[in-house]
Amino acid sequence: MRNQFIFIAIVFGTLYSQCDSYTSSECYSNSNCEWVESIESVTCASLVLDEELCEAAPECTYSCDDGGGYFGWCTSSCYGGMTYIDNGYCIEVEVLECSEMDGPNCNIDDSCEWVENFEMEWCSFDNAGSCNSVPGCNWGCDSWYTWLCGCEGQYQVDYSYCNEIESSECSEMNQQECSNDDYCNWVSDVQYGSCSQFDQNSSACEATLGCYGAYQYPGWYSGWYCAGGSYEIDNSYCEEVQYLLGDINSDSSINVLDIIEMVNLILEGDYNQVVDMNYDNRVNVLDIILVVDMILGN
Repeated sequence: MRNQFIFIAIVFGTLYSQCDSYTSSECYSNSNCEWVESIESVTCASLVLDEELCEAAPECTYSCDDGGGYFGWCTSSCYGGMTYIDNGYCIEVEVLECSEMDGPNCNIDDSCEWVENFEMEWCSFDNAGSCNSVPGCNWGCDSWYTWLCGCEGQYQVDYSYCNEIESSECSEMNQQECSNDDYCNWVSDVQYGSCSQFDQNSSACEATLGCYGAYQYPGWYSGWYCAGGSYEIDNSYCEEVQYLLGDINSDSSINVLDIIEMVNLILEGDYNQVVDMNYDNRVNVLDIILVVDMILGN
């Protein structure tokens, strides 16, 4: 328990300030952070007022002419030609919802799918410039009434969007597989009835498992009825367990207790779909950050 609280304290203490204080190597080694390259070309002479920057810059050499120490101060110089300054910085990785993604980002995320949706719209632009700039639209005027002009035609509009993939794994399971999966629930739906209710419907009788057509007097072929006694129709199915994302202890609330459970998962190397906040099939510090965001936002 002590290790859990130490872990949580470390997470909270560095949660929102860690990325922007990282060096490039620290940033690259942290999956929650991203290094932004920013290289600036300058002359060595422009760095003369900053000794540390001059000495750190490739191709530059710093010197200080103090006149033999007589004046107690020196004339600074930064020698060299062109060099560069690395102004790169580390930022926190932004986690996007599927609905916020463009096509390329959507297609590389296993939890999202790109839905193409193109529709045709009538050209209704009120000037020739705007009209003619759209493929499929043309600005034209009446041959008799030259003042009567308008934009004609249709153009294609892209309403495509990124959609979250709904899991369908449970619906493909049998009862045993469903019962052994913590994320699925077996719903029993069995209907019972008497075959006699189909005495006037031969097709329904033959189509119902356990029922069959028969005659009261077989030799005379009279008195047809639906025999078989009773029937059973099993419409049972497996469905996905409905849960509150982030609520690993199932108390209908997102709080510090859930973070403690998440820490346990990370320390033990286990996985739980309920707290996989970014749907990357892993539970790590990034998921904890998202849960904390939920808590602070409530």
